[in-house]
Amino acid sequence: MANRIVLHIGTQKSGSTFLQQAMRTQVNRLESAGWLYPMRWARRERSYNQEAPMYGGAPGGFSWVSEPRTERLKVAWNRMSREVQSWDGPVLLSAEALSTLRTKDARKIVDSLQAPIEVVITARSLERIIPSSWQQHVRNGRGESYQRYLRRIADEFVKGEGEAGAAEGYEGDLMRGFWRAYLISGLVRRWQKLTGGSITVVTVAAGGSPNLLWQRFAEACGLSEVLPTEAPKLSQAEANIGITAPEAFALAAVNRAMLSTKMPDLARRRLRFMIVREGFHTRPERGPNLAVPEQDRSSVSGWSKFDVDELSNTGASIVGSLDELLSEFTKAPKDPTASEVSDATYLALQKVFEFAPPESYLTVRRMQRKLKKLLRSS
Repeated sequence: MANRIVLHIGTQKSGSTFLQQAMRTQVNRLESAGWLYPMRWARRERSYNQEAPMYGGAPGGFSWVSEPRTERLKVAWNRMSREVQSWDGPVLLSAEALSTLRTKDARKIVDSLQAPIEVVITARSLERIIPSSWQQHVRNGRGESYQRYLRRIADEFVKGEGEAGAAEGYEGDLMRGFWRAYLISGLVRRWQKLTGGSITVVTVAAGGSPNLLWQRFAEACGLSEVLPTEAPKLSQAEANIGITAPEAFALAAVNRAMLSTKMPDLARRRLRFMIVREGFHTRPERGPNLAVPEQDRSSVSGWSKFDVDELSNTGASIVGSLDELLSEFTKAPKDPTASEVSDATYLALQKVFEFAPPESYLTVRRMQRKLKKLLRSS
């Protein structure tokens, strides 16, 4: 049985995909040093982390995972659990969606692993997390506007970790996953109570090199003497490179337009993938990155300051600097021009026509009219 488990629980959009893809290349090296990064369970799944089995290990805990998929992934969970329990030594698991779990759902994972757990959290400033989180929602098929998204997380913000506040706020509502994950002080306290073990927070420096994040993560996991100093080289797709502001606005409009059609979910996912990977990522001029709007910056700075102050009192170990979690907004936001959004939308429409079979021409035309209407109103 594993003698200890280092559990990386995210957060999402904190370099976790880069770290997981890089760790996947080090499986043999880790095993030679006595460590397990379990991937044998994934022989029927395309994966580079242990997130999919977690969906089966905490049924009902992930709002975006359907019941049929949960049932299917219980097999993966059982397979991975056997792999972990049969390993004689330390184990590293990485699943960023664990940061969104409520206490009662996270406890299912902790109780099932049956080994001492040390938690590692990777964290970025809200200044960068909020835009990145919204564009990821868009890449996942959501059509919610950026302004509405900002208003929603502002309404959901809950200060304090008292029982009443937690029950009425983000801890009690499955759909309030943003602050369960990104209020890092609350995340630390929740997992301290769950595991009773050490919690290490790795801060992700703005503009920091991939090597810096890689080295900090290795230090937090106790793997500095095992892993190479230089991070493995990854492709753009493997590193999960984001989309820019005009691309995100264009894709959100496409998502809203698709909601008015009868296009199957699988076809929508394939089309979004095609738009992003074969369209947006190939553009020589992609426009500015998404940023927090000027009118919302004071609130975001306040949330960050509150969280850093609370985090400093949790006793968690910090690899990096708490100052890197502050949202100081040293640069003015650069809004995309109408021309930049139009160019991105035109490219998205090109991919729609390439993707759609001839018999769906009327559906595509309806999407085109819907997109034009959405763009005129934005």
